[in-house]
Amino acid sequence: MYSFQNSIYQKKLEFIKQHVENKWNSCIPPHYFVPHGSKHSETVEKKISELIPAENLRVFLSSKTTTEKEKWEHYLFCLYSAAWLHDIGMIPDDKDIQKIINNPSSYMKLRSIHHKRSAKYVINNKDNLNLIQKEADDISKLCLFHRKKMNIHECTPFELQLSAAYLRLADALSVGIERVEKDQALYKLFLTMGMPLSSEFHWLKSYWIREIEVDHTNSSIIIHFSLKKCEFDNYDLLIQYSIDEIREEFELVKDIINKGQLTIITDISYKNDHYFPEGIIDSIKIKQIISRLKMDPTASASELFELSKDTIKFILKSCHDDNELKRQLNNCRKSLIKSLIKKRPCHILIRELDQICDPQIYDTKSELKEEIQNKLEEITKKRTEALDSIANGFAADKLKNSGSILLFGYSTTIIRTLQKMDPHMKEKTIIYICECRSKDKYNYKNQLIYCDGKRYAEQVSKIGFKQIFLIPDIIAGNLIYREKIHKILFGANVIYLNLKKKRAEKVGHTAGHYSLIYSAKQKKVPIYILADSHKYISLDENLDENLNEERDVDWFVGDEHIKKELEEKNIKLLNPRADIIDLMEIEDFVYLSSEFGTVPPYNIPPELIEKVKNRTRRST
Repeated sequence: MYSFQNSIYQKKLEFIKQHVENKWNSCIPPHYFVPHGSKHSETVEKKISELIPAENLRVFLSSKTTTEKEKWEHYLFCLYSAAWLHDIGMIPDDKDIQKIINNPSSYMKLRSIHHKRSAKYVINNKDNLNLIQKEADDISKLCLFHRKKMNIHECTPFELQLSAAYLRLADALSVGIERVEKDQALYKLFLTMGMPLSSEFHWLKSYWIREIEVDHTNSSIIIHFSLKKCEFDNYDLLIQYSIDEIREEFELVKDIINKGQLTIITDISYKNDHYFPEGIIDSIKIKQIISRLKMDPTASASELFELSKDTIKFILKSCHDDNELKRQLNNCRKSLIKSLIKKRPCHILIRELDQICDPQIYDTKSELKEEIQNKLEEITKKRTEALDSIANGFAADKLKNSGSILLFGYSTTIIRTLQKMDPHMKEKTIIYICECRSKDKYNYKNQLIYCDGKRYAEQVSKIGFKQIFLIPDIIAGNLIYREKIHKILFGANVIYLNLKKKRAEKVGHTAGHYSLIYSAKQKKVPIYILADSHKYISLDENLDENLNEERDVDWFVGDEHIKKELEEKNIKLLNPRADIIDLMEIEDFVYLSSEFGTVPPYNIPPELIEKVKNRTRRST
């Protein structure tokens, strides 16, 4: 660590360290999160010293005047003090403790504003921290701006902004086995309390990152992983996701740090030792986390179902007795499947999978593993047959000409169907794909993370189509009006059947379908909704509450500065999740295609009606 020329700073810093250590020692551990106590502060301090070596500082300060040196010492003191104080807002007040004990998940809200609480704490306790006003103000600012959700360019002057950049990066690099190796008991306690999978990922990440090295010779940061190849695919996602989290923080501060010229860092790289700490993380947990990482950018109900099913199958294979199986299934349902249902309540397939994996529905005398395996195989077989039937039948009947097609909202069923289209027709057919703007996702640096339309277009290109146009959602009406669209293909999250009238009355899907359908109605453009029978439910199982939900993605912009500007002008962002379409209003030009054929809503096949009736009886 830097040796202060002004001994008062050193004494003050030691006083702050003791104050912070006493505070953490007298509080309950922050629920679910990796340790944020004095050990973490010590690591952040160490990382700051690695990012700014003493020799670099000596050379940098040697050319400064006495006044300039005093100024820089002030900011270095504030930086090292903030390394100890930036997370003190994670400590709950007395009034919050009982609330957290009764409901541990309530701590998540406190954690989300801890940077503001830390900043406020420094100002309110400046005398207790032995700080003068200027020191308190600047340390408070550093605590506030240590989180990436805050626009670091608003942190002024530049010397303070540079300090905030180093604090952010040091905090991001404070990951590794030393942070959690003495807290395995706490990790296991949080598991029993139902720790969210997103929090658990950060615990486990500290086990598979051995250390993070600052390599000044090559102007880079090197992340050393200890992650051996798992017995399933995509374990490299753990590495990539871990790197991406650190890289995002690095990209936000890189230009500021390099401009400061104390150090130059241009890149992040990694090495993997292919070793894994024994007895800490089981493969089932790794499998669940990999599935969750793959689910984040996935909008297709079919793909979410496949990922969930694959995870359940791995649990079945890995557990050797019923008690362990029940425990792992309940944990997976709680941390993975239930979270999907909460976010996507109208995805019927996920609900069915949840029911299949509920150990309580099985006879205690039965072979639990075998029963669940049989049900998974049964639903997989029937669904595969259904999707093949839709794809083959629809492609042969409705896709035998090259009329242009409009797509909106990624659908695995439609990709599978288009794949069956005659190769000669694929070359002639024009495909227009809406961006599906409401699903767009950006990071804090305003880089596009996910675009539904882009992914759709890439898959359509992959299966052989040559004329593909990716369009803004609002342009679809223009194309329909100009008679550029000859047919529209949609998937569906859910289709409601009126079992008494033997007809389909509603369809639920991503918000935006409503506008497209009523534009198409004006020009009588036929709409085909492709969905297998698992997507059909009784009208009595009303999931319209999904209409009131908002989609929690950064669809507009990732830049928090722009969001703050809108908020200050009382401008709110609104992004509803789903549309529920009344099929009776559009039944003259809309057709439903399942494994039982393509029909208008008022002519549902008896076999499909009976299947939904039987499923409704079983669920009640």
